[in-house]
Amino acid sequence: MLIETTEEQRAVKLMQLAEHPLVCGAGKRAGLFWFCISPLFTDPAEGSPLPLYLDRPEAVLNSVWALPDRTLHRLSDAENSKAGVH
Repeated sequence: MLIETTEEQRAVKLMQLAEHPLVCGAGKRAGLFWFCISPLFTDPAEGSPLPLYLDRPEAVLNSVWALPDRTLHRLSDAENSKAGVH
């Protein structure tokens, strides 16, 4: 599940909630939750007046997604490895 939020503080809180034992206890997969903050996509791209997501939509594939353990991953990491499977 990709979760985008507007503030880093909110993303951190959501990551903490995703680490709760009811969510990622024995046999559960906290790695199902990937987090990102909006400014990474909505701030203007370097050298462009457009937001990054309009100037370079492929940016969503970059290593901007954090798992609850705060490690950053690319969206392709989910298919190429067992990234985030706890």
